[in-house]
Amino acid sequence: MAILGKNSKDLKELNKKLILKLICLNNQLSRIQLSKMTSLSKMTITNITSELINDEWIEESASQPSTTSGPKPVNLIISEKAPKLLGLAFRRKRIGVVVTSLDFKILHQKYVGYTDEDSVQDILNICYSLIDEAIEKYTIIGIGVTSPGPVDSQSGTILNPPNMGQINNIEIVKILENRYGLKVHLNKDTQGSAIAEKFWGNGKDINEFIYYSYASGIGASIISGGILYQPHDSYAGEVGHMSLSFNGPKCKCGNNGCLEVFCSASKLTQEINERLNTNYSFLDCMNAYENPKTYDIFETQINFMAISMISLINAFNPSCIIIGDRGSELPQPLIDKLTKKINDTIFAKQHKYIPVIKSRFGRDSALYGSAAIVADSIFKTE
Repeated sequence: MAILGKNSKDLKELNKKLILKLICLNNQLSRIQLSKMTSLSKMTITNITSELINDEWIEESASQPSTTSGPKPVNLIISEKAPKLLGLAFRRKRIGVVVTSLDFKILHQKYVGYTDEDSVQDILNICYSLIDEAIEKYTIIGIGVTSPGPVDSQSGTILNPPNMGQINNIEIVKILENRYGLKVHLNKDTQGSAIAEKFWGNGKDINEFIYYSYASGIGASIISGGILYQPHDSYAGEVGHMSLSFNGPKCKCGNNGCLEVFCSASKLTQEINERLNTNYSFLDCMNAYENPKTYDIFETQINFMAISMISLINAFNPSCIIIGDRGSELPQPLIDKLTKKINDTIFAKQHKYIPVIKSRFGRDSALYGSAAIVADSIFKTE
């Protein structure tokens, strides 16, 4: 729909964002398709797309061969000369950078590890090295940063995420904006992942879903009405710190009996290695999921994930759960078992079915999400 209630200059700018977003998210569209999708006149579409072509954001592309007679519509695609999105992801033990086109073609990707002993300056130097290398090759329109929570997106600060070494109260937005002169956006890793999934992933055609991250910690984000549920400070979605036992083991966050004390990809890997006296990676553990000696470990993990997902479903009523990060590497029989446990127990079990599907972006969800939050800032019409 065209955007109303603004003066003519604002309206034109907002409609330009809308048209750019549609082209970015749909790969290629004709002017006729854009007119139908936005309810804007053909003349308005022509004027706006002409400006975008002149600014080298989009370009015309030859249409696919057609068996129908008459003139063939010319498709519009993102120009190779258009500026690129840069994402920077803080992960536990590593930092990643990605550069994508506006329609999310991956152009450059790299991770560098860090240790718990590395100082904040050491970590910033890794960030600078990764970004400098990317900026030498590409014209960047903005930088997106994601990190495990807690983060404060309003102040642009990565606060004190557990198990992240010396990363603590880093004013990353201010630091990067001062160094690079680009707009920088910060959000929690699961928030960015949910945006990427909605724009270009397995949630593209789903307006109500929960993105659920199963990694060294557990987190979640909510897409409702096709948009991210985004509190003002990005603190929401810390599912891993829901207390399941008020007198349970102490969590590193200070609470007792948090979900993450019992359930995470790291916890699963640790318990299997202790049981089998091995040094398996997480993927090695997945290959051993049918081992009778580890059956109960997998069963416990699935049960805890199901408990947390059932609570989320009962509270927010999504159409599906998209499981990402290491969760997307779970063997399909485990996903099927998780799905069954959920649908046997949710409050509305007699009336609806909630599938659990794997993220399109797998273990790189948070990295790609960091680029997606730049795109989200470009597309915003509010």
